[in-house]
Amino acid sequence: MVSRLCRIAFPLLILIGSAEASAADQCQGFKFEQMHSLSLQDVARMTQQKVVLGQPGALAFIPFDEEDHPQHGKLRALGLVYARVGDLGEIPIGGYVWVSSEINSSTYDVHKSANAVSILFHAQNAQQCKTQQLEFELRQMGKVYVNGVLVGTIR
Repeated sequence: MVSRLCRIAFPLLILIGSAEASAADQCQGFKFEQMHSLSLQDVARMTQQKVVLGQPGALAFIPFDEEDHPQHGKLRALGLVYARVGDLGEIPIGGYVWVSSEINSSTYDVHKSANAVSILFHAQNAQQCKTQQLEFELRQMGKVYVNGVLVGTIR
């Protein structure tokens, strides 16, 4: 009896687990792609820049037009985010914030502390997405982090 139950229940558990994994795989949520240069076409797609000033420097977010934005498969570019510390001749660190087409709406919040400034992007109603938020943060010494992982230092 137990053997028969295991033969029925085990495949059922595998199917349920596979269904949950594939549902999660369908929605990546947010993704950051570091950029070193932009095309003129992408610059023309940008809207009003939003700047956040803080102790270590400044963050800027430039959203793309809702109707005209870069796309990669199921991802669409939400906008460009970059960090600067304000030194002459520096090269800012930044890139595109990509969002899954499965996410209908997203918002962002600005956070400031004594030694860091960040922008936190988060999804609305995205239970199936793996990454439901993305944090772009500038810390002391020009260090830039995405979701807690160092992506570069502004020089």
